[in-house]
Amino acid sequence: MLQAEKVTNDSPEVLGPDTDGSAFNKASPWRDKAGIASYYGVCERTITNLVAKRQIPFKKLGRCIRFNIHTCDKAFENSCVKSVGQF
Repeated sequence: MLQAEKVTNDSPEVLGPDTDGSAFNKASPWRDKAGIASYYGVCERTITNLVAKRQIPFKKLGRCIRFNIHTCDKAFENSCVKSVGQF
């Protein structure tokens, strides 16, 4: 009698939702407001304020706002204030 092998799907190409509840997997650079807030360690209200001031790049499709991590990182690098050094 043949026994059926237990099939587990532990392959790395199958990714589920993030632990923060967003619908994006870890391979995708796109995040929603909650995902980008947890990525930078700030609250969602801060992200809302940055969007209102157009200080963070985003894409909007209807009511959905999505943020690309790579373009947000570049935008924050460009907006960094350099220190003048020691006196």
